[in-house]
Amino acid sequence: MNSNYSKLKDFVNENKNGTSSSNGLSDAKNTVFDFFNKNVLRNDISTTGPSLDTNDQADSWFKEAEKDPFCPNLTKSQRVIGFMICLVMGAFCMGLASLYIPVIVLKSRKFVLLFSLGSLFFIASFSILWGVKSHLKHLFSPARLPFTLSYFTTLFGTIYYAMIVKSVLITLLFAVLQIGTLIW
Repeated sequence: MNSNYSKLKDFVNENKNGTSSSNGLSDAKNTVFDFFNKNVLRNDISTTGPSLDTNDQADSWFKEAEKDPFCPNLTKSQRVIGFMICLVMGAFCMGLASLYIPVIVLKSRKFVLLFSLGSLFFIASFSILWGVKSHLKHLFSPARLPFTLSYFTTLFGTIYYAMIVKSVLITLLFAVLQIGTLIW
């Protein structure tokens, strides 16, 4: 690693001074390619920090998601594509809900239904990415349990009072509580 670094440093110094070696272009090309070689970068990472294998660290979420009993056959690319689709759908629903903010008194049920649907899409996106079981385990961990219970209670309360009871005031109350738990 040090030899590659010194070659790169020498090349930069030669170009600053306006001098070049006889085969400077090929040396520079080889130096740059050697510098960006994965083995050089992996050695550089291991000398500057704790000993971590970058492949194991990058794939740890996927290895955990592969063990998920609900979607065990999804590949990494399928999980990322599903995550992106749900994330875009959630943003789309939230964007449509924001259009109803100026007329929230008149169209409050439409606003809260789109907002709640967007929230469900966001939650589903991370469940697809991490795996349903590991995501639920994360959500119901002792540190997150109060937030999870309050958020899901207000989320389903909002949907229930907007769709089944069709009460505007209680729907708005649950929507405000839902937004409050998100801010919390």
